[in-house]
Amino acid sequence: MILKKILSIVFVFGLLMSATVEGAISCEKLSPFSVECISFTGAPKELPITVVDVAKDDVVEIFSTLKEKQFPIYTASSFAPREIRGGGRVSLHALGAAIDVNYLMNPSFNVIEGVMIPTRKKDRADDDETIRRELAEIGISEDEIQSVLDVVIQEEGSDDRFLNRGKIRKGMITSEQVEIFKYYGFSEWGGNWRQPMDYMHLQIPRGIANSLAQAQDREAREKIWSEHLANCRRR
Repeated sequence: MILKKILSIVFVFGLLMSATVEGAISCEKLSPFSVECISFTGAPKELPITVVDVAKDDVVEIFSTLKEKQFPIYTASSFAPREIRGGGRVSLHALGAAIDVNYLMNPSFNVIEGVMIPTRKKDRADDDETIRRELAEIGISEDEIQSVLDVVIQEEGSDDRFLNRGKIRKGMITSEQVEIFKYYGFSEWGGNWRQPMDYMHLQIPRGIANSLAQAQDREAREKIWSEHLANCRRR
């Protein structure tokens, strides 16, 4: 019941905001729902997700497969009516065509400017306190917050801020998870980009996302999506 209320509040707020972002997908083409996953404590949990309507079933399959493979997720974000960081064009999140997973273990790094998102404190105690507060604000339980911090702060060698992608740690996105997202249509991973390197970010290709956002009826969107899935699975 609580999750349903959260889904409703998040979705309605997003729709109200989307009108102010030029190029954002219209509300009738979005689907809010919940997905099941494994938390950082190992317990099952649900997370709210909103994506373009025709991708809903495939996103459910993505998270179901990640759960089966015991890949832990403390947070995942999807629809957000905004431009890309730095501005200039609409974000794929505003098209309901992108999902960010476990942002602490999968940061975004601006190679040119040397800036990492999320920003992290140099002092471990300050870092711990800031992360605890931020995770509590988005509804993560105390037990799971501690499990996340065991990886992010306490784990030996975590001071590289997870930019060393050769050292695999709990919650980090690797080629295994990327292939799962790809099979179900989210075929582009920000970790393969040169600038910025966006390890948390998985998306539908922009051309496909734009076509889905512009298609006026569900049948047209379903045709675009099924053709896209077929291409993903042929590669």
